[in-house]
Formats: sequence, structure tokens, C-alpha cells
Amino acid sequence: MDTEYESLKESAHLRDIVLNTSDSRYPHFLVINDKDELVGMLSMGDLKNCLPEIEELNELIVAADIMTKNIYCITQDDNLATAFEIFEGKQISTLPVVDVKNSKKVVGALKKNDLILAYNQKILKTGMSRLNKYTLL
Repeated sequence: MDTEYESLKESAHLRDIVLNTSDSRYPHFLVINDKDELVGMLSMGDLKNCLPEIEELNELIVAADIMTKNIYCITQDDNLATAFEIFEGKQISTLPVVDVKNSKKVVGALKKNDLILAYNQKILKTGMSRLNKYTLL
């Protein structure tokens, strides 16, 4: 889990969204309301649909209009298997990590690439410990 993530206010205008996302290294943005509660997620795919008419929509569209509202989340208590199950077969690369007691409070974000890296490292360490066990005998 990464405690650094990018977010947008649900009231952010399209013009501001484009400016923020164009300079970002993240493909997904958590959308937060005025109470700092998670209300959705905005992806580059969501934004792409507005680009042909961006000049006309700059002041009319806000993040809440184009974000995905029903999003998958995990908590700090969830394990690797749970995260893999959520990522499997879905076109998402980031999962919000929310507080166990408050599903609207974001504590971080988990990127699919980071999950795969952690899994591979765990497998490697397990294999190395088994190898060391046999070489010591």
C-alpha cells in the first residue's frame, strides 16, 4: 500500500482535472468530497470520453459527473489473495485502501504492479529459505 496517492475533489471542473491528470504519473484518481470522504474514482478512460468536446465542457463538467461511483476497495486488514481476486479480470490498476472502521476514509492506494512485485518477492524469499534449508543439511 502506498500512502501517497492522487485525488481530486468531486467539484473539480474538467479544465482543472485535465491539468492535474496531464502532469500525473497515476492513471487513476481517487475522488473525494468536501468531508474528505471517498466518493468515487476517475480514470483516464473516464476522462477520454470528454476530450472531443473539452472546450464546451470545461466549466460544465465536474469530477462527480464523470467518475465511477461504484468502486472496489480493500482495507488494511485484507491480504494479498483478496487484492488479487479484486484485480483479476477487471480493467483497474489501482485500489483505494480504506479504514477498516470507516469505508469512506482513504488511508492509501494499492497499485496492481506493486501487488505483483510484493507477491513475486514473497515467492522468491520462500524459495530461497527452502533452498537454504536443503543446502545446510
